[in-house]
Amino acid sequence: MKPTKEQIREFWEQCGLRYECYDSPASPNMGGAWVDANGKFANFDEPSEMPPIDLNNLFKYAVPKLPSNMPVMFSYFMGEAEAIFPAYFPDEEDLMSEPLSVKDSDPALALFWAIYKAFGDK
Repeated sequence: MKPTKEQIREFWEQCGLRYECYDSPASPNMGGAWVDANGKFANFDEPSEMPPIDLNNLFKYAVPKLPSNMPVMFSYFMGEAEAIFPAYFPDEEDLMSEPLSVKDSDPALALFWAIYKAFGDK
């Protein structure tokens, strides 16, 4: 299942990316760009567009935002990808809940939805 633009925007914001507007009174409608915490473009092909959901961006921006006690296992077998968090800790007060697993034919979407759920489905 493909995420909505709103879900993608919220996801990248939870990963620390932000849209920086470059408009000014002298140059209205100049636009802006999605940037990371260091102010570097998150999408070099189309800076004003959100970064695409692909494995490179997910491992660069999203996986490092997961708690260190949340290892991710990733498999791809016979055309189906699966992202699994064997021990899922929604927040620090919880001990351990059920393993979180998401399957999709698109490996990037499987990982996206698993991390989206781990972030709390916000």
